Amino acid sequence: MATLAEKPHVVRLGPAFHRFWLSDTVSMAGTQISAVALPVIAVTQLNASASEVGVLVAAEEGAWLLIGLLAGAWVDQWSKRRVVAWTDAGRGLLLASIPLAWWLGILTMSQLWVVGLLVGALTVFFTIAYQAYLPSLVPHEDLVDANARLATSQATTSVAGPGLGGVLVQALTAPVAILFDAVSFMASALLLGSLPVEERRPKPEVRQPLREQIGEGLRYVFADPVLRALTGTGAALNFCVAAQHTLVTVFLLRVLNVSTGVLGLLLAFTGVGGVAGGLLASRLARRLSSGTAVRIGLVLGPVGGLCVPLAEPGWWASLFAIGAAFLAGGIAIFNVITGAWRQASCPPELLGRMVASTRTVTWGALPVGALVGGSLGDAVGVRTTLVLIAFGFVLIPCVLATTRLWRIREFE
Repeated sequence: MATLAEKPHVVRLGPAFHRFWLSDTVSMAGTQISAVALPVIAVTQLNASASEVGVLVAAEEGAWLLIGLLAGAWVDQWSKRRVVAWTDAGRGLLLASIPLAWWLGILTMSQLWVVGLLVGALTVFFTIAYQAYLPSLVPHEDLVDANARLATSQATTSVAGPGLGGVLVQALTAPVAILFDAVSFMASALLLGSLPVEERRPKPEVRQPLREQIGEGLRYVFADPVLRALTGTGAALNFCVAAQHTLVTVFLLRVLNVSTGVLGLLLAFTGVGGVAGGLLASRLARRLSSGTAVRIGLVLGPVGGLCVPLAEPGWWASLFAIGAAFLAGGIAIFNVITGAWRQASCPPELLGRMVASTRTVTWGALPVGALVGGSLGDAVGVRTTLVLIAFGFVLIPCVLATTRLWRIREFE
């Protein structure tokens, strides 16, 4: 079994991984543009309330609760390379329907919700296959480095993407900006479809009934105390992140009165923190320990969460940028280290179901957080809700400090 405690001297990431990496970078660049454009369409063109924006975010993420476990069992039996390619193509076509409806004058919140739900469903299959396919592309001892590069690349697009998204929204309108995301998904699908590496799959004759396959994945995740604690931590973090994310566009546009261009610039600082976290993750794990790196990440998050609601109009809006950067950096460190450990330690035949089981819980918290954040934003005010969310971020490491997870030196 590979462990994060092993310290490889030479990183071996071949051409197949680099093509995989490029496809991820291309699609993430477009996704960051849509992350700005979709809420802007809802708030500025369809006059959505905070609750309606919360439903939009929940629609995008709610598919994990609906089909996550089933998708994990199916993906373990399918070609993961084909799954990631076809789901990228499908997401591109769905997103292209938004500018088309806008040009025809028939765009509604209902369409945004439906597209969000369908794109979210395809994202479930993509994410499970993506995580399970990566160990086929690189040696297990290099998974930390591979995950760190992917996380850094994704975070880098998070720097440029929102800024570019804000400019495109201001210059070309939000629906046109979403077209760039649709094109990026199609380009990514072509790159993924050309990958030469194919993974081994279980033979049809040894397949178990679907219920038993799902149960095996759940038992693997929840029987292990460390994996169970990491899954719970991820769910708590995602709940707070989704609640905050739901209110960010409303907070910046309506409370701080920034323009869409400045909105994109401020959101770009989330990517700055993510880049720093991705770059630091493997270095911290090797120089200190993987456990220490995870603890550092979990402490940085609350620092960022507390800064966000302190932002005010004018130059004080920079507090939002600082908070977003610290929060994203801490979460990136946590995700890189723990994600690599899960991939390296899990039996290959269970990878899809392991990812599905953990993501159903951790990402299943996203729609719940979005709905709670939107509802509280309408009920008690956007800034007050952001303060409550900030204390939620603080509570997570405080609770973990009382558990065995906080004392782990190396994840192995």
